[in-house]
Amino acid sequence: MRLGGIARQTLSGWERGTNVVPAAALLASAEVLGVDIGQLVEATRAKVRERIANLEALVSTADESFGANNDHSSKRPTLPGGSA
Repeated sequence: MRLGGIARQTLSGWERGTNVVPAAALLASAEVLGVDIGQLVEATRAKVRERIANLEALVSTADESFGANNDHSSKRPTLPGGSA
C-alpha cells in the first residue's frame, strides 16, 4: 500500500525511528490522513523520547553491572538480543 507517495514500510520505519521521511512526503501524508502535520511530528517525537529514555536506562544498568563485575576479565555486558 502506498499513502501519499510513501510506502507503508517507509512510514513504519519512520515511526520506529529507522527511516527519515522527506518533508514533502510527510506533508502529503498528513493531507491524505486529514491530520495536522504537527500531530504526526509530535507522535513521533514522543516515541523518540521514550526510545532515548529506554536506551539511557539500558546503558546505565549495563554500566552499573559492568562496574560491579569489573574483575579485569574480557566480559562485556550483554544487551537485549544477545549483542554486546
